[in-house]
Amino acid sequence: MPLVSVIMPAFNAELFIQESIESALAQTVDDLEVLVVDDASTDRTRAIVDELARRDSRIRLLKVERNSGPAVARNCAIEAASGRYISFLDSDDRWLGHKLERQIKAMRASDWAFSFSGYEVIDSDGAVRGRIGAPDIVTYHQLLSNNVVGCLTAIYDSAVVGKVFAPLSGRCDLGLWLQVLRKVGRGRGINEVLAQYRVHSMSHSARKHRVARQNWELYRQEGLGMLRSIWHFGGYAATGALKTYFPKTARKLGLLVTPS
Repeated sequence: MPLVSVIMPAFNAELFIQESIESALAQTVDDLEVLVVDDASTDRTRAIVDELARRDSRIRLLKVERNSGPAVARNCAIEAASGRYISFLDSDDRWLGHKLERQIKAMRASDWAFSFSGYEVIDSDGAVRGRIGAPDIVTYHQLLSNNVVGCLTAIYDSAVVGKVFAPLSGRCDLGLWLQVLRKVGRGRGINEVLAQYRVHSMSHSARKHRVARQNWELYRQEGLGMLRSIWHFGGYAATGALKTYFPKTARKLGLLVTPS
């Protein structure tokens, strides 16, 4: 059994998926499996992963025959995962070489069951456009109003929390972290850049007009009452505005962290 399972959903990811997979295989922790779930791609995604898998047995290609979205693909990979540490890497992002080693060492030293880190924002060409830090601690209630966990940086310890699956919603990553935090109370941040998050025209983050509605739907799925949903939605909106238009103020308030 590998130490780490890397969860990678993929849909029409031919432009960047080889680079993403290779960044996982190049980790200083090499006791891992990369579980790629092809979500019924219509481009060369499957062919690229098949070729990589022939070269490296740590890659496993799983297939969803009907396009079902990232939550279903992630859950398919989590179900098949055999590693203790469940980590996440989307098919257009990439990790720095010591990412897993740094995080898992910190988790073991301090008995953390859930951790995340800082990351860089890059464009289609790989040029750095920004840097996002990680606070030392995040709780369930804090995360409802301010999602500080970059999906490509998250790791949870399945030996402690069991296998935790993503809700079938538009904010499936945030919903997954909330489920983990229900079990462990706190997530721990490592305020170092350990990964690179790619923003391009096809990325989910480029469709920001959907995010507000999806956040609201997630609050209701979490079982929050109307008043609590309104409270956290207001916090989410205010936090987003501060981060975007008044970053200096957001940093002073601890809503935006500069990586060390």
